[in-house]
Amino acid sequence: MRVTDLTIASHVGIPGNEKADQHAKLAHALPPNTMEIKQCTNKLAYDKAHEWLISAWQKYYDGKQYAKHYKQIVPKVDTNIKGTAKHRQTEVYISRLRSGHCLTNKTLFTYKRATSENCKHCNVLEDVQHLLTCPFSNFLQGCLPLNLWDSIRNPTEIEKIVKNIIASKRRI
Repeated sequence: MRVTDLTIASHVGIPGNEKADQHAKLAHALPPNTMEIKQCTNKLAYDKAHEWLISAWQKYYDGKQYAKHYKQIVPKVDTNIKGTAKHRQTEVYISRLRSGHCLTNKTLFTYKRATSENCKHCNVLEDVQHLLTCPFSNFLQGCLPLNLWDSIRNPTEIEKIVKNIIASKRRI
């Protein structure tokens, strides 16, 4: 780590300089630090900062009442990229399935774009879960027998589901 000592003349109209000058005088008045200072590498500092940020983000995420559908799929926050699809349409469909914002009859009915919020085949509420598991859709065809949320989390399985949806010409 490189540390550069820079002298800036005070009171020359630089915004914040007076405040910095005030804080420097306060710091100078403090007693000397007698604690042992441990060696800190850039990686250690980065890891500690990352750990703290993820912890704060998780507390914020857990405290919010929205996105319950997404929280079932992704209960823990992380900085990993969620999708790596080659095609934009595939990535859009994956995002919609994971967020729960799909063109299901439940959603379309809310916007007065469907006459019922039920599945036209089963006559039960058509939400994302029903859309994917409806026996008439075959959207899970070729997928491993995982539970629905595990299928949506798994990059290989979600791409198979999206491929089946695209092949059916169903817009979501």
